[in-house]
Amino acid sequence: ANNFFQSVVSSDYGLQEDGTLDNRAKALRSVFYFGMPLRKDSDGNLYGTEGNAYDTQEEEIGTWLFEEYQSFLEKGIRNIDVYWTAPGMEDAYINAWLVQDGLLTFGSLMFVFGYLTYMTSSLWYSAMAVGMILSNFIPAIL
Repeated sequence: ANNFFQSVVSSDYGLQEDGTLDNRAKALRSVFYFGMPLRKDSDGNLYGTEGNAYDTQEEEIGTWLFEEYQSFLEKGIRNIDVYWTAPGMEDAYINAWLVQDGLLTFGSLMFVFGYLTYMTSSLWYSAMAVGMILSNFIPAIL
């Protein structure tokens, strides 16, 4: 039998193979639609023609969703893990993590530099060691 809610709940919901009906689900999905095209940009200015700048509008909606809801949903709701996405939201999410990870990387390098300076009593050795660490990123990327 077809599962009527197949697109919004897990496959264990509904009629089971043994003929019983199970009304519990392990996963649920909600879909929210935002109307496009927008008539105004985030500054309140009218777009020249409705439907123009679709990519820009999609990016603005994604940024708005990230700023408004990410802080609530990243920790989950009680014991429920929440996974969510929206068009244009990925860039805002990636940028937020890049800033945080960049600060941690910089802090780690400063710690290594300070530790080596203390242990060797030489700024030259410390600078060369950190330079060697940084120079390994280029071959690793290639």
